[in-house]
Amino acid sequence: MKNTLELTQKEEGTWEFKLPGADSEGEPKAELAQVGVLEGIDKFEIAGIKVGAGLIGGTTALLTTSVVDGFVTQSGFTAALIKLIAAGGLVQFGSGILGKTATTYASAFIAFDVVRTLIPLDQWIQDLMGAFSGEQKAAGMKQRQPTPQVIQEANRVASDYYSRLGGGR
Repeated sequence: MKNTLELTQKEEGTWEFKLPGADSEGEPKAELAQVGVLEGIDKFEIAGIKVGAGLIGGTTALLTTSVVDGFVTQSGFTAALIKLIAAGGLVQFGSGILGKTATTYASAFIAFDVVRTLIPLDQWIQDLMGAFSGEQKAAGMKQRQPTPQVIQEANRVASDYYSRLGGGR
């Protein structure tokens, strides 16, 4: 019987340690796995939706892009390139802290921010939605097209007003 702990590395970052009093088969023993600090939150799901990974990934992406935007005075391609490099760094080195899924989500959110920086995606979607809702731009302002009921009521009010002025139609 040994009075020391034995720690042995197994495959894929798993460690096995043998407690004092363990027999030749290693009984009693416990296994430890290398996990990220936030990996428990990373695995939180509701109805199959990875809420924890989205929360950690989104927050990390927001923080990363805000830091880049705060320090990089150039806009456009330079800022986008630095954000992509930051996303690559997260993928390479962040999974040990954040967890693999959250790191993947963070890099995807950053990539989406880069796309929004390089192409006017927000404006395209806004224009598309305006086409569906009847909004039109007029001199930099949105203007909603009147409904047939509004036009009918306006005509009735105008007709009533003019009939009072002119003694009727």
